[in-house]
Amino acid sequence: MKTVIEIIEMLKGLVNDRAFVERHKEGKQSFSRKKKLDFQTVFFFVLSMVKLSLDFDTGHFFGVLGVEVCPSAVTQRRAQIKWTAFEEALENVVQRIPQKRTLKGYRVLAVDGVHGELPRQPELIEKYGLVGTSGYPQYQAVAAFDVLNEYFLCACWDKHPADEREAAVKLIKTKRFPERTLFVYDRGFPSIKLIKLMIDNSHKFLMRVSSQTFKEVMAFAASGKRDGMVTIHYDKKRARWNKHKTMGIELPYTCTLRCIRVDLPSGETEILITNLDCEEWNADEIAQLYFLRWGIETNFNHLKNAIHIETFIGIKDNSIRQEFYASLLKYSLVRLAALEAQAEYDSKKNMT
Repeated sequence: MKTVIEIIEMLKGLVNDRAFVERHKEGKQSFSRKKKLDFQTVFFFVLSMVKLSLDFDTGHFFGVLGVEVCPSAVTQRRAQIKWTAFEEALENVVQRIPQKRTLKGYRVLAVDGVHGELPRQPELIEKYGLVGTSGYPQYQAVAAFDVLNEYFLCACWDKHPADEREAAVKLIKTKRFPERTLFVYDRGFPSIKLIKLMIDNSHKFLMRVSSQTFKEVMAFAASGKRDGMVTIHYDKKRARWNKHKTMGIELPYTCTLRCIRVDLPSGETEILITNLDCEEWNADEIAQLYFLRWGIETNFNHLKNAIHIETFIGIKDNSIRQEFYASLLKYSLVRLAALEAQAEYDSKKNMT
């Protein structure tokens, strides 16, 4: 548990840092006077929420501190902290989580999306609109998850429906990823824009694609080959039919990718595209690599059912985003604690 304790101590120092507070408080006068509901206390209150109700969370958290606080006062003070404080805290924490598990020296990140309903409040309806027959505003987020070490690195938040491919592009452009990172995407993500961005940034990637995604992939699927190279060429004429995939790209653009056919026990066939070298990765290894992405599906379920990421106590956009990023941060700390506890238990068990 040593690493978890060290990270929590780092987190305490971060939210006590004056520069951090100044970056993430709403208005110059926020937290200017000493009160029992200072920046640090409110930050950790949000991080500790179990989301049964505001009254319960307030009573539980401040009861442990031996302080009596009105829930409405907590709500008012929460409004003085920008949601970006929790996003930055998450990014600082994951930089300190040790990379104990890699695959051929690569950190394997699965990228996937999640969406859900928001409270039916005027501010949220105005910003997010009402979606479909549900009659509720909805959010959509795309997150990057380390499938081997089991924690979330970062996420992009938007209103639903949104193009997941554009969200992935934004994630790659705005977030910092370490060298030798390997991205794994499901079939909702492939686009020439994302592929070009990955190649331009020297990122390795693996994507599941529909046989209809690119005509070159269709030709590969029809060939019956298991492993082969395809050259995809996009010019302005072709882009007219796929404007959403090529906006912002200087055309013509050509890239050569590797295609892998995966035959499932069910009789279905999947096609994967990648820029992984055949000398380093054979077809069987690439198939197994893709199946690792199910880790993000499993952990999204844990987020929903254990951390209650889809449940929001706040009713304002800022407080809801606080809770979302706090959930990712809390989940990553909990998983790290669980893995370290298991490793310590196994070590002691082997000594007996």
